Amino acid sequence: RIVSGSWAPASRIWDVGMSNLVNGHAGVVQAVGFSPDGNRIVSASRNEQHALYVWDSATGESIGGPLHGDSETITCVAFSPDGRRVISGSWDKTLRIWDIHPG
Repeated sequence: RIVSGSWAPASRIWDVGMSNLVNGHAGVVQAVGFSPDGNRIVSASRNEQHALYVWDSATGESIGGPLHGDSETITCVAFSPDGRRVISGSWDKTLRIWDIHPG
């Protein structure tokens, strides 16, 4: 599977011969990434909220977010190797570590 962002306020999950649309963003999807196990996606949108979202990669359903904290657009996201955290980088010159593990 592949996940992509676009100037449209959505991410798309691509699989062999199909794709799932992940809606919920209020602006351009600036950054996306898969968890190490492939079960979750993190995405960041370029809007006034500067928010992160976590999605179920099989269904496209939201399972976390929006997560707020940055004062500017988030430009990159990545999961930690254990999948419990997400790191984000922003135009506000900060890196943030988000604990997204359920519970």
